[in-house]
Amino acid sequence: MVNGLEVHDENADLHQCKAYLAGKSYVQPFPCESQRKYTEIGEMTYTDLFGKVDQKDLRGEHYFISFTDAARAHSRVNFLKTKEANVVLDAIKKYVTFISTQTGKKVKYF
Repeated sequence: MVNGLEVHDENADLHQCKAYLAGKSYVQPFPCESQRKYTEIGEMTYTDLFGKVDQKDLRGEHYFISFTDAARAHSRVNFLKTKEANVVLDAIKKYVTFISTQTGKKVKYF
């Protein structure tokens, strides 16, 4: 036998720390793929503006904007000298025109 050891009843109500319970609560992970499936070209386009890159390319561009169609996972990249609003808007307009002339479909969402 051990002297001085207290044994607690396993069925007794134990006080639960709220912070402990909040930290242990289960959070659903982000899904690996979209819950919505896009089937038409131009239905959803993901875009990303990247830069400033320290090393210029041959034409002096420091930035690029990418467009990825969700239905086909086809990407286009345009290189930009600046990321001013009018330059970015021109790149978006060129992409929308490209999709329209190549597929006959309109870009619905970005």
